[in-house]
This record gives sequence, C-alpha cells and structure tokens, in this order.
Amino acid sequence: MFWRKRDPGPEIADVAAAVEDRELFTRRARQAAEEFGVKVLGSARPYFWNPPEKPAHLAGKFEGLGDWMWACQEAIFEIWFHLGPAALEDLGRVAFGAYDWTQAHATDALCRLALAGIETEQIAGQIAQALPEWRYEQVMRVREIVGRLAARSEALQRAYDDLVAQYREDDPVDAYELVAALAHADPAHTRERYREFLRGLMDGIGLEGRTAFDDGHVVSTPDGEGVIARSGPTHPLIEAYHQIRAALLLHELDPADEEVTRRLQTWAEQHPDEAVRSELRELLSPPSDDASSQGLPS
Repeated sequence: MFWRKRDPGPEIADVAAAVEDRELFTRRARQAAEEFGVKVLGSARPYFWNPPEKPAHLAGKFEGLGDWMWACQEAIFEIWFHLGPAALEDLGRVAFGAYDWTQAHATDALCRLALAGIETEQIAGQIAQALPEWRYEQVMRVREIVGRLAARSEALQRAYDDLVAQYREDDPVDAYELVAALAHADPAHTRERYREFLRGLMDGIGLEGRTAFDDGHVVSTPDGEGVIARSGPTHPLIEAYHQIRAALLLHELDPADEEVTRRLQTWAEQHPDEAVRSELRELLSPPSDDASSQGLPS
C-alpha cells in the first residue's frame, strides 16, 4: 500500500538492537512487519550483506567480525516470520538456495511457521529433501529447530535419521550433536533408536585416537604464523568429555538406567578435573528438602 514505508533500514537496526532481549526483539519485529507489509520481503534484501548503520547507543557491542551483520540478518528474518504465510515463498528461496549465513535464519523461520501449523507437511517435506545436501555448517546451526519439526513429520524424521547414520560413518561426535538435538524434541524416538549408539559412545567406541584437532581446539600460534592444537584452562580439552556427554544424555533419557548412573558416579569420584567432579556430583545428588519445599528446580 502506498502509505507504507519503503526503506526498512532504521527499523531493521532497531529490531537488531534488541536481539538479546527476545521479548522486545519479537515485539519490534512484529511491529515492523505490520508497518511494512509484504513489501519488506523485497526492500530488506539489500541489507542481508550490507547492514544498516549501527545505532550510536550500541557502541562497544556487536564489535566482532560479522556480529552486527548477523544480528541484522536475524532481525530481517524475524520480521519476515511475522508476515506468516505471505513470506513462505521468499523464505524458501533462501533456505533452499545457495549456502550462506542467511540460510540458517530462513530455515529457522520456516520451521517455526511449520510448528505453528502453517504448511507443516509441505515445509517438513522440503526440508527432508534438502537435508542430505545441506552443508555441515547449516545442519549444525538448525539441528535443534529441525529436530523439533522432525518430531511432527515422518518424512523429515526418516531424513534426519538417515543423516545421523551418514554422520556416524564420518564422525560419531557430529552424529551425537544431531541425536542430542533430537532428544529434546522426541525423547521416546531417541531412546528407542539411539540408545545403543550412545552406550557405545559412552564406552569410547569411535573415539579412539581422537585429538584436539578433531574437536576444533585449534588456535593461532603466538607469532601468528601458524596454528596449533591447544588445551588447558583457556582451551580446555576435558578427559572423557564425549563419553561423559553421551552418558549424561542417556541419563536424561532414562534416569533409571543403573549402569549409566554407575558410570557417572565413577567419573564424579575419579575424574581428574575437580570442576567436572563437582558438576557431576551436583547433577547426581537428590534434591534437598529445602529445594523441594521451596519448589526450586533440582
């Protein structure tokens, strides 16, 4: 409509400025969607990679490489999300197009619309087709929201399980990340399908010979001329880290599993890192009477 604004740059910046306050972020994005209507689907695109100027009151924030751009991209796709079905075609072009940072934002918005009951099966089917071809970076960014949608779609669930199987062949830790994301949305399916995989990981199967490089603990050398694998207080490489993570997920899926509890108790008593021992002891200790009486989380 002719009275709607044409340049959404200031509003994108205003929404992005609230990205750390999700309630305010959502409210501003919804308002921007109402103000601009479907025209923002076109007028916001130039800001994907050329973000509006950062407001002066944000000096000292979003200073890292790409931080402000990422916040503005998130703002744009939150605005698009609040357009509802009218944004589906444009969201799909980005989510199922060439890989870049915007792909994850668009996928998140599509999944949220699907979870809200908008073209659920169609979106889930599209993601099921795209999932095997998506780059690793995209998969890892959207695994949580895609896992939630997979719990509502047999087709997407099959595609998700197939991708886990593919990742297991290359790196069981990457497969674990997908399984852990799925567990939050569909614990019953995860328990039935991945219990033995998680038990194997708890026992160290597939982790033989793993190094700091495999886990991404790679930083520049002090002279800036190369890279090295690091561990220690600044770049910790925790002993039995992935085994403990697998055990914790198993414990979450089945708190009554005595073998898993026993393994966690052993680490709680014998792990060389006091911080790990303390955290495991706290997790395994029963809630206190005070916490129960006050309704505090255990």
